[in-house]
Order: sequence, then structure tokens, then C-alpha cells
Amino acid sequence: MNMVEQLKKLKTEGYTFLLAGITFYLWLNTQIPWWYGLIIYLVLFAVLLIQEKRLESLLVVTLFSIIVKNNPDSPDTVYTLTVVLTGLVFIRMAFRKQIKVGSLLVVLVLNLSYVILSLTYTPVFLSGKFGVGSILQGYMAYLIITNSGFKPSKEHLLKVSKVASIFSFTIACQLFFVYYQNGIEKTIYNKNLIDLGWQFSNLIAPFFILFLPIAYYKYTLRKSFYPLYFIMDILSMVGLVLTLSRGAYVGFFVTLVLIVLFIVRDWKKMIRYIPVGIGTVILGYFIPIANKTVTLLYERFSNNEFFDDNNRYPLWDLATQSFLEKPLFGYGVRSSSYLITTIDRGNYYFHNFILQVAATLGILGLIFLAIILFKTMRVMLRPHDKFVLLVAAALIGSLAHQFVDVMFDYFIFGLVFYALIGLVEIYRDEDPLDAFTLKQIEMS
Repeated sequence: MNMVEQLKKLKTEGYTFLLAGITFYLWLNTQIPWWYGLIIYLVLFAVLLIQEKRLESLLVVTLFSIIVKNNPDSPDTVYTLTVVLTGLVFIRMAFRKQIKVGSLLVVLVLNLSYVILSLTYTPVFLSGKFGVGSILQGYMAYLIITNSGFKPSKEHLLKVSKVASIFSFTIACQLFFVYYQNGIEKTIYNKNLIDLGWQFSNLIAPFFILFLPIAYYKYTLRKSFYPLYFIMDILSMVGLVLTLSRGAYVGFFVTLVLIVLFIVRDWKKMIRYIPVGIGTVILGYFIPIANKTVTLLYERFSNNEFFDDNNRYPLWDLATQSFLEKPLFGYGVRSSSYLITTIDRGNYYFHNFILQVAATLGILGLIFLAIILFKTMRVMLRPHDKFVLLVAAALIGSLAHQFVDVMFDYFIFGLVFYALIGLVEIYRDEDPLDAFTLKQIEMS
């Protein structure tokens, strides 16, 4: 690599670290009006469009806007940026007179149409509209990435891996600040304090499951050594632990098992990171605050009550009952928030993504879900490609978490979930040795 290419590479990384810094600043300063942050991100949109003329960079900006605090009475920054970016993609389609049809696009459109139709009978119309908006956001991300014109190479995948590290580390820093602000012991023994403003404990953890496997990709490359990123990734794993999300621990464990079984084939590459890892652990041992945190976490996790939680069983029973009452179409999108009030609970969802779909959208919803997951796994079926395997491990780990927690089509997880699927599709489409291709529709 010559000097010019090296400087260009450092410049790109510098932009991402700057974006992370801006995001953390906006998150930290709660007095800043919501529109201030939105304007900053829109200015970044304009700068990147002028400099790079590539839409995929804007998706990275949109990603970081997820982790800025949102005022409940103001428009959602990440949703606004997603809509703007979708509009830019439609303009690109119009100019090029071409639409790329991803493997999931048709079934996503059909599922969205059905979900919108379910608004006519859901008992919670306003909450249902929020559910439709959440689902639409993920589907927009899929359309954006598959039609952005992005042509990922191996070098681009390395950049994606670094973005994953920086993003995860930014969330970890937010968690560290919350623990510092509230007190370590108080926060560990009161999970409700783990609230970052944009989401809380169980809804923060999935981002670590989705991004840490992708962050690992850079360590699989030959002649590569990234000690700074390695330390950042270790701290991000600490961040995952600090979420205290038991479901996330299960999901991440599944991801680690998949990585060990199918991806870690050359242990020699990983041996070079052992001194860095040991050094980080030793340094942590001699830092009083780190030592205290480990002791408190051990005491918390060794308490059987932490893992012996029967609160989900009534929700699962209710979801099963609701499905049996209306098996074909369910009670309608987001009706879970109403159904759960009948057992005097304050939850919004059933803490199991399959039961969530079954109770709210019925058999028809389950059919669409099965097709979406089947097509997703087909996209991930590339056994000898480490990046694809790592994305697959991230998605499967995320789904394992969602057996006991959130639904990937709700909240903001869909944006990441479907963007990763779309990224793998365009990556495979650009590889001349891969038989996988995206369909194209020419517009006259």
C-alpha cells in the first residue's frame, strides 16, 4: 500500500471516529434541542454526498444517529434520516432507471402490506401505527443498501468491521458513563438505571450481538494486527456484560459457539492478540474501579435469583392463548401491548419473537416470518466466506436472544438486521466467482 492510499485509509477511519465523537457529545448534552442534532447529521449527509457521492456512507451516519437521546415529544432523528436517505435512493433509481430487487424484497413488501391491513382490526391503532413505522424502517434500510450503488470489496469489508468496532465501543462508553453517574453497585443491583435515553438494558444489548461478530472479521485477515481495535472490542464485550441482559448473554454465547466451530480455523492469527488481552486484564485488575465492578458482577451473577426469573412464562402462556383464539390473522400489529394489560402487566411485547408474531399476526404472519428467515439463511449460505459466516453468526445469535426478548421487526433493530442482509447480498452479487445475483428491473 503506497503513502497516498494509507493516508486515505486513515482519513476514512478519522471520519468515523469523529462521527462517534459527535454522537457521544450529542448524547451527553441532554440540553441540546433535538433539531440541533438532526441538522448536524443532515450537514454530514451533504458533506459526504459532495465529497464521496456515495450513499452507503450516509447509512453509517444514520446508524450512529440511533444512539442519540430522543425527546418523546420530538420527531425521531434516525427515522427522519432513514426517510431522507430512502428519498435519495429513489432519486438515484429514477436517474439510473433501474431497481435492484433483493431476495427478500417481494416478501417484505407483502408482509408490510399485511401488517398495514391488520391496523383495521388491532385494538391499539396508535401503537399499531408505531409498529408499522418500526417495521417499515428496517425494510427501508434493506432497500437503501441494495440500491445504494455500493460495490463492496474485501477492503470495504475491513472498513465495515472497523465501523462495527467503533459503533459498539461508543455504546460501551455510554454505558460506562451511566455506571459512573449512578454508581456501580447501585446500577448493578437496579437494572432500571441502565437507560441510555434512546433505549434501556435489554434493548441496548442486541446491538453488541449484531456488531461484535462483524468487528471480529478484521482479525481473520492475513498480515493484520489491530491492537487498538482489539482493546476497544474487549471493552465493548464488557459493555455487553454491563447491560445485565440475560437473553443477550444467551444470544452472544450462541454466536461465540458458531464462530469457534465454523470460523476460527487459524489459531496462529489469534495468538498474537493474547499478550494484548492478558495485558488489558492485568491493567484492569490494578484499576480499583474495574476490580470493584468485577467483584460486584460476580456476586450478582452468582445469585441464583438473577437467572431464576419466571416473569416471562405468563407472557408466553398469554401469547399461546391469544394465538389459539384467533389463529389465522391474530389480534393485529402491536396488539400485544393491549393483550398484556389483561394480566396486569406493563410489558409491550411477549418476549419471544415467534409467539409475538403468532399472537398478533396469526398463521399468515408466521408464514411470512418463515419465508423471511428461510430466504435470509439462503443468502448466508456461503460456507467458505468468513465475512458472510460472521454476519450469519450475528443474525443467528440475535434470533437466539429474541427467543426470550425483543422482536427484530420492532424498535430499531430491523434497520441493522436488514441492512446486514442487504450488505451480504450486494457483496455476493459483486463477486464474479459467486453464482448469487440480484435481479434488476429496468424502468423505461
